[in-house]
Amino acid sequence: MNNHTNYIWKQVSIKFAALFCVGTLTVGGLAGFGGSRIAIEMLNLISGTSSGSSGYTGNGDNGPYIPDDLNRAIWQGVPSEKRPSEAFDAATLFENRGLTVVGVKLIRDVYGTTETTDIIGSGVLVSEDGFILTNAHVIEGGTEAIVVVDDYDNPAIKNEYKAEIFGYDTATDLALLKIERPEPFRFSPIGKSGDLRVGQSVVIIGNPMGLEKSITQGIVSGLKREIGDNPFMLPSIQTDAAVNPGNSGGPMFNMYGEVVGIVNIKYVSAGGMLDNLGFAIPIDEAMTVIDDLAKHGKVMSRPMLGITAQPYNDGEYSGLEVLSVTPGTPAAKSGLSRNDIITHIEGEIVNGVPDIQAVLRGKNVGDEITLTIIRYNNAGVPSEKTLRFELISASDS
Repeated sequence: MNNHTNYIWKQVSIKFAALFCVGTLTVGGLAGFGGSRIAIEMLNLISGTSSGSSGYTGNGDNGPYIPDDLNRAIWQGVPSEKRPSEAFDAATLFENRGLTVVGVKLIRDVYGTTETTDIIGSGVLVSEDGFILTNAHVIEGGTEAIVVVDDYDNPAIKNEYKAEIFGYDTATDLALLKIERPEPFRFSPIGKSGDLRVGQSVVIIGNPMGLEKSITQGIVSGLKREIGDNPFMLPSIQTDAAVNPGNSGGPMFNMYGEVVGIVNIKYVSAGGMLDNLGFAIPIDEAMTVIDDLAKHGKVMSRPMLGITAQPYNDGEYSGLEVLSVTPGTPAAKSGLSRNDIITHIEGEIVNGVPDIQAVLRGKNVGDEITLTIIRYNNAGVPSEKTLRFELISASDS
């Protein structure tokens, strides 16, 4: 696996700036491996953060079960468990799903010496033929990944498998691993994060601080949380279920034992004034990324405006101020230029980067986008203009 940048962009603004003085946004790796502070910097809407793969391009003939109504054509042949007629209690859920949760170790090259870490993160088996969902930041920095699976007859026995890294995507913090053996693996079915309601009970299983197979229960505290201004970071599920270093990459379950999220972030306070602010990547949005990782080993394209911008408010107009436009792009050819103020996108008010995020997620490369801008002339007189241009791929910018 190639080294790549931190899973959270180095150029990213924080929506929680008011809270930043008392806490840092961290990721759940093992103490000493996790915990990346997000810098408060301008948003970069030109280039995506890195995606990568181990060089393996995936196999479209195998993969985790996805419900038919999600129309995931590349996943085939793996039947789903039928949803139970009644929701599990937490203890029964753990009995039914605990053995599908795995630990992740890394083999690292440290100054020419190879070392194997303890379990530094979690993952969840989502197919009987060994596909595993986890976080990109769990596997970053390693040359190889090792997956630890409990023996089904004697969970005290830990079976280790060298994992094939199908692909990883640092922008969304998702990774797809594959392990193999002749016998089928137990796996957890994929649910629908879109069905979650605030206040609904959820369960998280993972390996916090090396305490293998720990379960915590809580509720959905919020949905579609925009916790950063990376335009590719997926809107998060917020929960009060305890999340700690080592939970990263582990599953969030609904009470039917279906995976509805992949845990990746917690918010902590240096002064101890904040608690129980954990976040998970919603599985509906995650599977769009996973599809690409399974097929290509990386995310092939993302729609981009082709600009850099920063928040703007002069008391009269607010939105995003354009700092630069990539030469030769459709945005540049449309006439968009430095110092323009983007006030609307597709007719929707732009108060900040999350408004751009929400629209870009529903678009594809080559789709046309409409921006309303305010432009000041040399005399300082503003005028409103409407521009329309095609979105480019992050890989093209």
